[in-house]
Amino acid sequence: MDSEVGVGKLIADVVDLSGTGSDTFVLRMSYDDSGFDAVPRSEAAAAASGQIFLAWLNGSGQWVNAIDGNSGTNSGATKVQGAWDDPLFGNSTLALGAWGVDTANDNVWAVVNHNSGFSVLPEPATMALLGLGAFGLFFGRRRGRKS
Repeated sequence: MDSEVGVGKLIADVVDLSGTGSDTFVLRMSYDDSGFDAVPRSEAAAAASGQIFLAWLNGSGQWVNAIDGNSGTNSGATKVQGAWDDPLFGNSTLALGAWGVDTANDNVWAVVNHNSGFSVLPEPATMALLGLGAFGLFFGRRRGRKS
């Protein structure tokens, strides 16, 4: 599968999952956070605003939030900032549709009930902002040195 998405790239490998039937499970994937180091917008801020998530390759060939592929009602469609098994959240995170980002360990997770191709995606606008931020920092330093 191609890792190109809009103006950005996936920040993890693609995993094709099959054989789970319609069982509900938590899928957790790690990602590469190195792209967030060069810009003012932090990884934590992007995660808090829902711009980093476990992505699912839907039938139209687009990467969307993995919970959008669930069968039935996403009764727990809540975004959590932290690990899926963090005791602070109790069992509420185990409801179908719950999802989150654990920036301390560079993991995303979602409670899903479908087989598919999965990866980690920063929203394309986030990657555009990252690129613009790096561009601005580079030329800002360059301009400062000429003065």
